[in-house]
Amino acid sequence: MGQVISLQFHEQTVRNLAQMDDHRMIQLSLEQGKGIEGYRSNRPIVVIVLSGRLQLTFLEKTFVLGSNELMTLEPLQVHTLYALERTTVLLCLMARVTDGQGVSAIEHRDRIELPYIDNNGIIN
Repeated sequence: MGQVISLQFHEQTVRNLAQMDDHRMIQLSLEQGKGIEGYRSNRPIVVIVLSGRLQLTFLEKTFVLGSNELMTLEPLQVHTLYALERTTVLLCLMARVTDGQGVSAIEHRDRIELPYIDNNGIIN
């Protein structure tokens, strides 16, 4: 049965909202000046800014996304997200892509505490 989940700014910085088959939806609630530095995923990602302004850097390019804007990211690109103001982001991690050795992960250099992250900063 379906569940209604609020996408308003939340006190928890990172929330795992839903998982359907091999797709995940994660909400980021970032105060101005906060961010997530240097992560990558072996999945394609859709970054959707629900409110605020987000600076997104990857491949030595920087983009600014505003409310109701999105950007798609290819697997295995290192990304940095930085809130230019109080910002709510929806990350949609699409079907898993493996590295040929069956490895599937999101690696966080800054060890963000997610419910399913291991001590090495790898989400399985």
